[in-house]
Amino acid sequence: MDYERFFADRVGALKAEGNYRVFAELARHAGEFPLATDFAAPKHRDVVVWCSNDYLGIGQNPKVLDAM
Repeated sequence: MDYERFFADRVGALKAEGNYRVFAELARHAGEFPLATDFAAPKHRDVVVWCSNDYLGIGQNPKVLDAM
């Protein structure tokens, strides 16, 4: 079996269906939770990020920053 061809065909099908996962190129705005800049768009744009490992913004909490 030609596994390289098999997987290339499957990935191609996912892309054609719009189901291929593409990671967003984001830059978080320090001190401006939950804002970020999306660099993947043709024109850079600001976005709101609610799905991260810091979705509560604790990483920018003054008590947490002082403890670091």
